[in-house]
Amino acid sequence: MRRRFALAAALLVTAALAACDEDTGLPLAINSPSSTPSGAAAGTYVLRTVDGDPLPISVEGLEVDQVELVADAFILGADGRFVHNFVLRITDHGVVTLEEHNDPGNWRADGTSIVFVYDLEGLVQRGTLSNRVLVIGDPGSSRIYTQ
Repeated sequence: MRRRFALAAALLVTAALAACDEDTGLPLAINSPSSTPSGAAAGTYVLRTVDGDPLPISVEGLEVDQVELVADAFILGADGRFVHNFVLRITDHGVVTLEEHNDPGNWRADGTSIVFVYDLEGLVQRGTLSNRVLVIGDPGSSRIYTQ
């Protein structure tokens, strides 16, 4: 069980980006009045590519034979809540298992910028959302989701 939690945490940590105010360096407030959830952005966004490659994607640096991300989606509610669903295919000593993870949190958008704050330890991700395309990433790495 510890290994499974560690795998889920490792996937989230590798995907997490710092979300701080660029001027003050302080964490962004998820419910600030100038940035609220929009019903127009609500919906399901399915991962299509990671750094231009389609799924499945291998997740490196974990203590099993192989871990692959085989499905990934964000479900955004108009109430500012989200659930990040993803499925890992784990091969450990020749035994293959699928693990589904559902990680909830709060989201907010300001123009095309979007921020996700997970309930689990306040983990934060930042991206852009425009024309039904959600992009989460940092320089040299990106995940493209479409609605």
